[in-house]
Amino acid sequence: MAGKVNDGFKDRFARHRAKHREKINANARERARKKRIEHPELVPIWNEKVQKWRDDNPEKAKESDRIGGAKYREANPEKWRTKNRKWYAENPEKRLISRLKSKFGTTVEILNEQIRLQGNACAICQKPLRGGRFQHIDHDHDKPGTARGVLCTGCNTALGKFGDDPDLLERAAEYIRNGGCWHKK
Repeated sequence: MAGKVNDGFKDRFARHRAKHREKINANARERARKKRIEHPELVPIWNEKVQKWRDDNPEKAKESDRIGGAKYREANPEKWRTKNRKWYAENPEKRLISRLKSKFGTTVEILNEQIRLQGNACAICQKPLRGGRFQHIDHDHDKPGTARGVLCTGCNTALGKFGDDPDLLERAAEYIRNGGCWHKK
């Protein structure tokens, strides 16, 4: 009989926590904030404990970061955008390294070597590459992480407009070679 009473209490407590989760969590955060202010000498110890937990539970820590970050972004979209813009402006090299690795599976060294092999010119029109936002890494959209070459803005845009379809590009070239199809008298 005693077990049933205890189980009932646990159920009520669990329902209460579920119903008031946001308020309970907010109160806990506020208590923790006050503790950090009242006992600054303990902050390094608490940080150490948190870091140990993160080291022991990397998957849970990653998931916690993902969920926490998503909630923060949702609650503070303007702060998030401002923070990102500032980081992008202050870290152009890190941004490039990250983008090259995640989108194209390559590195800055390999990109620079490819540009050198192309004679610092667009792989299609052979005009000199201007660098920065005026050069584009051409890649196969059907095979993520596969770079094909470095193009100028015009050639990259043209390939995109033709949907990377070689048959369509050949028909366009034939159309130009034949002077178009306008009826001539």
